[in-house]
Amino acid sequence: MLDPREQAFDAFDSEGISKGVGNQVCMEFNLIYRWHATISDQNEAWCNEFMGKLWPGQDLATLTQTQLFEGFKNWGHTIDADPARWVFGDLTRNASGGFDDDGLVDILTSTTEDIAGAFGARNVPTALRAIEILGINQGRNWGTASLNEVRKFFKLKPHETFLDINPDPDVVASFEALYGEPDNVELYPGLVCEDTKQPIVPGSGLCAGLTVAKAILSDAVSLVRGDRYYTIDSSPANLTSFGFNEIASNPDVGFGTTIYKLLQRAYPGWYRSNSVYALFPLTIPSENRDILATKELEAEYDYSPPSFFPQPTPVLS
Repeated sequence: MLDPREQAFDAFDSEGISKGVGNQVCMEFNLIYRWHATISDQNEAWCNEFMGKLWPGQDLATLTQTQLFEGFKNWGHTIDADPARWVFGDLTRNASGGFDDDGLVDILTSTTEDIAGAFGARNVPTALRAIEILGINQGRNWGTASLNEVRKFFKLKPHETFLDINPDPDVVASFEALYGEPDNVELYPGLVCEDTKQPIVPGSGLCAGLTVAKAILSDAVSLVRGDRYYTIDSSPANLTSFGFNEIASNPDVGFGTTIYKLLQRAYPGWYRSNSVYALFPLTIPSENRDILATKELEAEYDYSPPSFFPQPTPVLS
């Protein structure tokens, strides 16, 4: 029901939710989308290694803002001024200046198999402590709304006690020492530490805090609703019949997903038509197998990592 092209949405137009008028995002959303707690173990290890090179021998838990700025400034000066010579991971550029498909597909494959971290207090990697302080200071300098002010905007009940924010006694003690009253809790620390929704299987969805979940889902509706290319201009007259069919969602293919079109076009020959790596790349393959097994569809999909199959050579005589 989030498809803005459905006629059912027209009933909301009189209330001000227009179509095709673009989208505006407030500065609070800049803080709402910093999901550092969900960084995976693999990416945390990469972050530790990268930052260890910038600040050798430094305990990242004690990194100051001055050291942070100085280290990133020095690193920035080492980057080649020509983007065509920038490196990407451990890949090397080929003769044409690009990266070979096999290296890029390997990165996509390992990322598809990587399990994200979980939302919640105390889940942000230690290496990002200085980054979190930077986020708190940005919120103060920008004059962003508080956690409860944002909740009121989204018609959520303001937190009346620190226990409402998070039932963990250790987190509550920290809030009490730092803020005194729930209304004083700043947006960024509040979002990071707010208690998360409980997983419900199947279909647990996004188990962030309720404030984050409400905000991003509201923004998602506004984004697709305000996108004129997805609403009033989404027609064969504007996109041609070929283009309109090309972007269309087919419920018989991957339950209506379309990201596989991007992957198969960008890396021809690498992804099979029934590959879970192409159809459902935002869920790890083993979990995809379990989900499809419950639907008795496990045998219809390929769970092997992408591998290259060249175009067949036709024999015409």
